[in-house]
Amino acid sequence: MTTVIAGTDTYGRVKCVEKTPVVTQFEMLQFFPLWPIQSMYYFGKGKEEFRGIPLVLFKTKREIHGLPLAKIDKASVVMAFLRAVLATVGLLASIMCVMNILMREPPGGAPDWFNQALYVTTGVIACLGGMTYLVPLTPKRDRTIREYCGHVLGVAIDPAKITPQTASDMEAELSDIWKELSDIHAGDNAFLQYQKTICKLIQIRCKLAGKASSKAEEVTDQILIKLRDGYWSS
Repeated sequence: MTTVIAGTDTYGRVKCVEKTPVVTQFEMLQFFPLWPIQSMYYFGKGKEEFRGIPLVLFKTKREIHGLPLAKIDKASVVMAFLRAVLATVGLLASIMCVMNILMREPPGGAPDWFNQALYVTTGVIACLGGMTYLVPLTPKRDRTIREYCGHVLGVAIDPAKITPQTASDMEAELSDIWKELSDIHAGDNAFLQYQKTICKLIQIRCKLAGKASSKAEEVTDQILIKLRDGYWSS
């Protein structure tokens, strides 16, 4: 009897910066992603709930810790489906390889050209699957923004990519974050100026959430230049 497993789970891990990736939550069937629900900056998995008939049908829903993005990340969705297809084909090819080895006559004999091609194909699929995790999909500017924001927020995200409401809540908390930093690093003026400049970056990125503003992007570039060159006091 085959157990049917349906529900939601995360796939398409991409754009990882300082251990903070982008993933997409999908409706899934038998662990194969069907359609995307929401992309997010991913911090980790929480509790998982199971409902259904034991050994027949399970409906699973997993709690996810992260910040939702304003839009579904296309790269994450593409990678999720690509990896799912490669994993499915690779699993079938691996089963065929094992069956071929066990059923080969005479035992231990050399494989024919078809089975040689099958072995090579299985290896290529495994390599392609691994390479999908190595492809750099984060533009240099986006990576730089996320790295700087992570120095204050503790997680490498770009507030301009998250939902407007979440960004608004984050902006409202900036004053408390700055006060805490000022208390902890009192007397280290250079470091505090550096952190203050990052707070300005976070603030302007929060204002950009869900919007398009060339002026705000120009301000972002100016702040990045200050951070890069060390001119934090102005």
